Amino acid sequence: MSRYTLHDSLGYWMNRVASQMHESFDQAVADLDMTAAQWAVIATVARSQQSTPGEIAEYIGIHGGSVTRLLDRLVDKGFVERISHPTDRRALIVRLTSAGKALVPKLEKRSKTENNRFLERLEPDVRATFVEHLKRLARV
Repeated sequence: MSRYTLHDSLGYWMNRVASQMHESFDQAVADLDMTAAQWAVIATVARSQQSTPGEIAEYIGIHGGSVTRLLDRLVDKGFVERISHPTDRRALIVRLTSAGKALVPKLEKRSKTENNRFLERLEPDVRATFVEHLKRLARV
């Protein structure tokens, strides 16, 4: 009977690919003073025009404290702003600034390029089903 090792773990390989993708994307957007995590926030806000920090955390799948730190950096960079929620005084709304809106097309293009660069490692007929299987595993 063979012994189960770390390299037999699906989680290990998924994490390794995710780490490689984040590192590669971070390098691809470094000249824009952006990271993969910050792009995830900007992309989330861009899709809905405005979001609460809690909605961002849920959509991306990270903790609220992480979103707060990412938002702090993005506010400092002038890409997003926090405004008071119109009906809930305890809540904030996050929306893109004009600088953030201008950045979205550049980041979308680079994101697509990086995704395609990784998917090119697979045969063309496998690519679409691979992504669908990942979504199924993530229950999206």
